Amino acid sequence: MLELQRTRKGWGYPILRNPVPRVMKFERFKAYFDSLPQGELVLDYGAGDRPLEPMLREKFATYIAADWPPANAAHSRRPDIEIGDGPLAIDDGTVDCVVLTEVMEHLYEPKQVLREIRRVLKPGGALIGTAPFAIGEHEQPYDFHRYTSFCLRRMFEETGFEVIDVRPVGDMVGVSLVTTVRVLEVLPKAIRRVGLQPLSYPARLLVRLPELGYYGLLRLGIDPGRLAYFRTWPLGYAFHVVKQADDH
Repeated sequence: MLELQRTRKGWGYPILRNPVPRVMKFERFKAYFDSLPQGELVLDYGAGDRPLEPMLREKFATYIAADWPPANAAHSRRPDIEIGDGPLAIDDGTVDCVVLTEVMEHLYEPKQVLREIRRVLKPGGALIGTAPFAIGEHEQPYDFHRYTSFCLRRMFEETGFEVIDVRPVGDMVGVSLVTTVRVLEVLPKAIRRVGLQPLSYPARLLVRLPELGYYGLLRLGIDPGRLAYFRTWPLGYAFHVVKQADDH
């Protein structure tokens, strides 16, 4: 279960208990969210355990969680509505904002889903979210795609959205360090399996030092992603698109 928490600085994923890519993509997503006006209805598409619900309810009067039953079975909380092969159980043009975080890779027919999201959005309504790029297979067998920024932009435009921002998160240096950490994490996992649980957490922090150091340097303004060469291999993407106000 994801661990979104509220602190004095606002909502976020604690860096010591969450992967750096998740933390970084959420920070960009949160910037998009903060730019949105207050609204009546937000749809959390692919909500999983609904970690974003408390934050979304602070800005929107009504929150609806939607998820696909086979994938949701692995989670502890059930959705408000189910995602199936047909249309969502939501009227046309009634949703102020749709949230799509770390879901795009699980959509076998993404353009079909984007058209359905566009249908339920009000004119001018926002679709904000994130998608991975450099990540291993996960939630098998429901992991289908990895997208480039060009693919994301084209899909959004072809399904009737105006692109406000599609932005890479992380860079080639981050991918290298995060991948290295994933390899090294076999060590704390082995420690836990042999019954030495008290040692597994400090061991995990130790092997995570490369990615934590990378994140710290980014916070200090040392960003390899300023060079186009390093941006060609990001950790993932964040996006903010809208249904145009004159679209009927």
